[in-house]
Amino acid sequence: MVKFLSGFFFFFFFISLFNCSTLPIKKEHPKNNLTQYGELFVISLNSPLNATNLSYIRQIQPAGFLLSKKSFTSPKFLLKTIKTLYTINTNIPPWIMIDQEGGSVDRLTDILGPLPSQRRRGKYLTLTQENQLLSTYLSAVSLFGINMNLAPVSDICLFPHSFLRSRCFSSNINKVSEFTKADYNAYKTRGILPVLKHFPNHGAVTKDSHFHLPLFNRSPVSAYTQDLLPYIKTKPKVIMLSHLLWKNIDPLHPCSSSKAVIDYCKSKIPSIELIITDDINMGAISKNFNITNYTIQAINSGVNLVLTTDKIKNVLELYKKVIQKADQKKMHTTIQANLKVKKEMKLNEKRKLFLNSLIAEKKLILQIQKHKKNYNLLLTNFFSNN
Repeated sequence: MVKFLSGFFFFFFFISLFNCSTLPIKKEHPKNNLTQYGELFVISLNSPLNATNLSYIRQIQPAGFLLSKKSFTSPKFLLKTIKTLYTINTNIPPWIMIDQEGGSVDRLTDILGPLPSQRRRGKYLTLTQENQLLSTYLSAVSLFGINMNLAPVSDICLFPHSFLRSRCFSSNINKVSEFTKADYNAYKTRGILPVLKHFPNHGAVTKDSHFHLPLFNRSPVSAYTQDLLPYIKTKPKVIMLSHLLWKNIDPLHPCSSSKAVIDYCKSKIPSIELIITDDINMGAISKNFNITNYTIQAINSGVNLVLTTDKIKNVLELYKKVIQKADQKKMHTTIQANLKVKKEMKLNEKRKLFLNSLIAEKKLILQIQKHKKNYNLLLTNFFSNN
């Protein structure tokens, strides 16, 4: 009888262990498992991958990686880099992210040729042409395994000398809304998740948040009618919060770390599932706040992904500090939201398809070149007189 009860106990003990191992997030203190909280961070690759950086990355297991021009030198090198990023974490596929707006923010110009700025496209293209041009361009981008882009810029440029002028489609809110939606549909068609930015509207201020903390002076009611139409019409899944200080909602915390702004944002745009901060190393934050405390405040307020362009070694130190102090329940909730969107976007399937495509790398590069050629033909046709 004792043997029977003993066996019965161990049977259920091992069953319970198996069930726990299938949970995407283990409910234990961060000290016991650092990597489970990596899903809160997006790391920028500011140089080609090396053994040192990879050792830091493996300790963090971030939610995603932001590619920069400095992280690759050729199509083959880019494919190799993304292969490495996709295989760092075999359990949860990462966001392979790029900040590709066109014009002055063009990370792929050496790979695919120049993408005109949003301002130029908004000025000279019809909505049909914009969708056709971008869809053809994204056909090549998606073959590299990129699954998220920090675009389109949905700001309405209200000042002639704004640093955002060339990056905005227009100063007309209706035109910005139409082109934002057209781009959003092009991204969806090619399986790349677009991120609308910079909520609520960086184009309504004169200061550049790369260097200063701008003040956004709209009332919540005015913002809804004068700034948010691109978001309302497009119904995005993901948005980026700007580093504007919206005093009429929260006089202490910039939008990217404000619970009041996040609550307002979700109430007005209920389609939103993920919220990303703008780069926390920009001057608006680094000159006015402690980065660690700011990151904790952002996570506790409901931000899902914290974007940082700092050196990966420094990110690891920030990460260790943040996960010890941030609200553990909030961290679990926000990570689950990120995993849910990854599942909706079928990142596991995308990773498998990309890795399989590398088996015939020469054929893959020929496909990319074909899409590039088609894109350049459209580019010539659409802008021949401009």
